[in-house]
Amino acid sequence: MNAVETRRRYVQPAVRDLDTGRVFSTRELARIPSGVDPAILSKRSYGGAENVRQKRQRKQPFDVGDYLCRPIVRFIPPSINPNMITLMNHLLNWLLLALSVYSSSLIGAVDATSRRRRFWTLLACASVNFVSMVLDCLDGMHARATAQCSKLGELLDHGLDALHVSLVCGGAILAVGLPRGPFALIHILNACIYCAQMIIFHFQRFFLPTSGVEAQILTSALYVVTAVVSCAQSPSASSIASTSTVTGEHPNEQPNGSWTQVVVCAVALVIIVGLNYELVRRFDETMIRKFALFFGVCSLWGALFLCGALSDLQFTLCVAFVSFRIVGCYVLNSLVNKPFSGLDSTILTWWCAHVYAHVAMNDVPASLLYGRLARAFFSDGSDPLACLTIQAILPYLFCAHLAYRNVRQLFAQLKNLNLD
Repeated sequence: MNAVETRRRYVQPAVRDLDTGRVFSTRELARIPSGVDPAILSKRSYGGAENVRQKRQRKQPFDVGDYLCRPIVRFIPPSINPNMITLMNHLLNWLLLALSVYSSSLIGAVDATSRRRRFWTLLACASVNFVSMVLDCLDGMHARATAQCSKLGELLDHGLDALHVSLVCGGAILAVGLPRGPFALIHILNACIYCAQMIIFHFQRFFLPTSGVEAQILTSALYVVTAVVSCAQSPSASSIASTSTVTGEHPNEQPNGSWTQVVVCAVALVIIVGLNYELVRRFDETMIRKFALFFGVCSLWGALFLCGALSDLQFTLCVAFVSFRIVGCYVLNSLVNKPFSGLDSTILTWWCAHVYAHVAMNDVPASLLYGRLARAFFSDGSDPLACLTIQAILPYLFCAHLAYRNVRQLFAQLKNLNLD
């Protein structure tokens, strides 16, 4: 076994009191009597915690998330569990993806009603994304301020962020309507950023933060700019989307992309490649192999997407759940002090099944799976899902299976998490 994969002790990060600004280590925090306000305790009680605070303040740059969320966290009752904030943020990310898919279906609309719907949907996406960013900051801040930090909370926060990062990025790309090539490249490289963070967390037991808050603020701004530009542009009959984002081919393949798409591609690639470089340059040889393995697995699904086997939404979800599975395993195995190989062979099995279904098989009606159930509900013989094929639902079954494997592994490791 490699030396970097040996067992490691779980170390809880320092806790900062938002009212006094002091930073307390886990050992210092454990000495606080129940019901006592840390603000009235002396510095000697904590072995010079004030000096730790001053050193940390000199090293820490300006934190946008801290600036925006510190006034809010004071009003959150201590009785609220931080994990509830994390789960609420998870639901908002799914709402954001749904709004983005709906807005992408309105790209190229000619009638004024559809264009107004797209405008307001994009503004709703910007608002939901901003609220999600705030909640993503509040759960950790609230946990540290109320001494409710736990391994389960860290698992939910970092584990679900592996899914959220890809959902936010994929939703923004869907809303803007980028072509397939930039879509695949940006989406995969964006997922690699968070994977690189968790590889460092797994091997070096150190969470290296990136500009996640700033990125979500820029994403909200992108939604607003896209809404304004799409509303200001005159409709063109040649830009009408003819197929569905959910089940059909890519609806936004245009010979000449708009200047908005060119700017978005250029800026996104510069930022994402730069962030990946800043993380990867800290890797050793073992970590580079793990990172390359993740990139390769995501690229396999990108190849299916570029070949037309996956729609926009299917590709977004496949990469998101691949990240959720692999990066989530990094988080869980780090917390229970176990090594992780960096790959789940089930992902490759599903990829081979997708290739076989699209290359060696004709379209198979999905009614073969639910035919008896459909006849029971639709006695008149009608089937609203008659056009659905097994090839179309295969990616969603793949995502559901990966989510099931993560949940099953979580319950298997509950004892090792020491939740009490």
